[in-house]
Amino acid sequence: MQTLNDRINELNTNGLTLTKLKAYLTIDGYTNKEVTSALKELGLTGSKPKTFASEYYNYLAIELRSVEDATDYINGLGEFGETSKNVIAHKSHYLNIRELSESIWVSKGGEVKEETDRDIDIKAAYLLLKRLAKKLDSGNSLTKAEKNRIHPDKVSYLEDAELTAAYNDLSKRA
Repeated sequence: MQTLNDRINELNTNGLTLTKLKAYLTIDGYTNKEVTSALKELGLTGSKPKTFASEYYNYLAIELRSVEDATDYINGLGEFGETSKNVIAHKSHYLNIRELSESIWVSKGGEVKEETDRDIDIKAAYLLLKRLAKKLDSGNSLTKAEKNRIHPDKVSYLEDAELTAAYNDLSKRA
């Protein structure tokens, strides 16, 4: 049988915030008094909860991050996991923090990779493609304006054969 301390250690290694950890233990049937006592015993009461902001700051501190990488992190894309609507609503705030981080990295000798307008346009086109494909996959139909935006001619000037083919496939689905 698993003890309360074992359960706390298990939940803590999964990266749960203190609030979520307490919620799980309450669901498991432990009283508030038992949980508080065990947390004190394990030295977890004084630790700061893991928040998006603290994790994001750690992410920026590891290495110089591009605007696109930071945007993916904020939006919870790829390996970064999900984020809340509130975080996404404050994206400009977090991107400003990334910009400050960049200036610190540069002052310490880090290099900034400049992206061309073409690179930015390609990334934007892929994001639109992903969003509209998700909409179609969920059984919704595209509006006329959305159908016009995914015509392959809209991205052919970027000279990215894979992107043009993806737009062609999606426009056929729509």
